[in-house]
Amino acid sequence: MSFVELLSGGECEWPGRRAASPARFTFRVRDFERVETLLEHMFVELTVRPLRAGGMAFCLDVPDRDLGTWSIPLREGDRIKLARGSGECTARIVNERATRSIDLAPYCDGLRHDWGGKVAAAFADLACGKAREAAQALEPIAAKEGAVPAAHHLLGRCYRALGRLPEAVECYRLAVRASADESGKLKPWAAAPLSDMGVAYKRQGDAARAIHCFLHSLHLRPNHPEALLSFFSLMAVEEGYVLFGAARVLAMGCQEELVDEFLDSYALVSGREIATLRAEALRLSAKVDLAKWPLQRAVFEKLAAFERGLDSGKAVSAAAAVMRAGRWGPGGASA
Repeated sequence: MSFVELLSGGECEWPGRRAASPARFTFRVRDFERVETLLEHMFVELTVRPLRAGGMAFCLDVPDRDLGTWSIPLREGDRIKLARGSGECTARIVNERATRSIDLAPYCDGLRHDWGGKVAAAFADLACGKAREAAQALEPIAAKEGAVPAAHHLLGRCYRALGRLPEAVECYRLAVRASADESGKLKPWAAAPLSDMGVAYKRQGDAARAIHCFLHSLHLRPNHPEALLSFFSLMAVEEGYVLFGAARVLAMGCQEELVDEFLDSYALVSGREIATLRAEALRLSAKVDLAKWPLQRAVFEKLAAFERGLDSGKAVSAAAAVMRAGRWGPGGASA
């Protein structure tokens, strides 16, 4: 049974006692144990997207395993009511008898959505290759004070598609700022714009800032295949880093083609045999604990620390120092 087939239904529920309380979305599943296994140590993405048949849906993805999307279609009355609120909601996963549940609070506490549908429509345009049209629709939305993080992030993706990398970077930075709570702590969904910012800096040849972005992104979402391999491609001075990055992605049981491309690129510059590298990475993958990220540092979840490092221009030396001083240093991956 595929991930999409595991969903048996879902609904938007409204609290009966407190009118100001946010709505709760409940995803009902057929095989709760299977779902628990698929979600273990994985980032959960919650978004509002348009439906092909019209209207909107509240969607759940496990993007790092690329499993497919669960959708709860919105009734128009619920959408209008949601649009009048703060933009926040809560979510959970339950078995069909509602006797067991997975609380998705870490992925929705403080996250605001655009229930009006304009960001969702721009998402659909970008997915169809209409980056210019999507950007034109998003620019006035993102310019408003208090815009939802998705508006800035999606606008950055539009600019990247149009080759406007400096503008994309600025949008990603605004998305990161909008993804911090009142204490300045970054929420899990800040990982995506942080990763995209790292890719943009990498394309501009700014390895220092790219590494800095990936360190913060991977602290929040340590099992993101593209971010892992992009980060370790920048740290390829030590083969242990390369093998560890490949092994961690292989341990997730996905993205094997991406790992092969990554190792093939390293083999070309190192003179190593791709088959040998692949075999070593596969051997190491059996030892990887996806629950632990060796470069975990409390400082990487602070917005102020991220912005100081980004503006200092000294991120490469800082990143290298963190890696040398960590529990997992050069050569540790092959020990």
